[in-house]
Amino acid sequence: MLDIEIGLYWELKEDMTATDRQAFMQYLIERARASDSPIDGDADFMMLAQLWIDGEIDIAEVRERYGQVRERRLEERRTARFAAVLPPSGEALSSADDLLDEIGRMSHSAGY
Repeated sequence: MLDIEIGLYWELKEDMTATDRQAFMQYLIERARASDSPIDGDADFMMLAQLWIDGEIDIAEVRERYGQVRERRLEERRTARFAAVLPPSGEALSSADDLLDEIGRMSHSAGY
């Protein structure tokens, strides 16, 4: 939703000043907060927003870079979940069967 709003607004006002961009970003931050999706606590987003406000990058680059940030975070969460099922010794599992055996061992020891 944020991408759509930024994109539509940017297409309508390509000659925005830094003050215009700051006001618009503040509007987006307040709107996100009101919808229980605060973005002002996201340091990566705020850094990109400031670069846009300062005119150092365009809105397409904000979208691209923030998309990369979100992908990186998703991959980190996936990696963390997978790491939780690795053997405590940190040894690599050599096959899917080893992974299934380890999951079974962990489930059995947890009483499942």
